[in-house]
Amino acid sequence: MTTHLQRMTLGPSVASAAVNAISANGKLVDTNTAGKPAAVRVGTLDILLTTPFTKAVGTPARYGVDIWSDSEGHKVFSAWWNGSPDDDSFEIVRFDRGAWVDALCAR
Repeated sequence: MTTHLQRMTLGPSVASAAVNAISANGKLVDTNTAGKPAAVRVGTLDILLTTPFTKAVGTPARYGVDIWSDSEGHKVFSAWWNGSPDDDSFEIVRFDRGAWVDALCAR
């Protein structure tokens, strides 16, 4: 089981790895939001990056990463932040630890 401290230490690294994957291979996708967030498929993971420029109407203007895993069958990670993933505003909404973490962070 992952402790709160481990989640808060590892969470920004997972978010940074996801942002790097989006930067390297991401494509804009239509999600019926105000803008088009970037998304990428990495192995068995689907990663979606939301920015203040792609937010849905009525939601806070901040950055976010959502990750779904085929092998887990559901969303395994969700986090939000205002500036960079390393700042004090970083908030983990969901973090289901699994082999997907090592696979993503090793890229």
